Amino acid sequence: MAPGIVLASVAFDAGIISPQFYTTLVLAAVLTSQFAGAWLDYVVRKGWPLLSSAPTLNAETAPQETPAAA
Repeated sequence: MAPGIVLASVAFDAGIISPQFYTTLVLAAVLTSQFAGAWLDYVVRKGWPLLSSAPTLNAETAPQETPAAA
């Protein structure tokens, strides 16, 4: 939310956007942030994974680089 509102404020202060468009941008930032929070709460309550089930690499499973031949 904050980056969108900051960007809208800077653009409005610079005279790049109208007061109506500034209001629209701030409203969009607030609403999308609220939606994201509600969706995250829903996903967590359902017990769904937050990341894909693709395997992650760590130090033990990462492919080892071979030194270049001199």
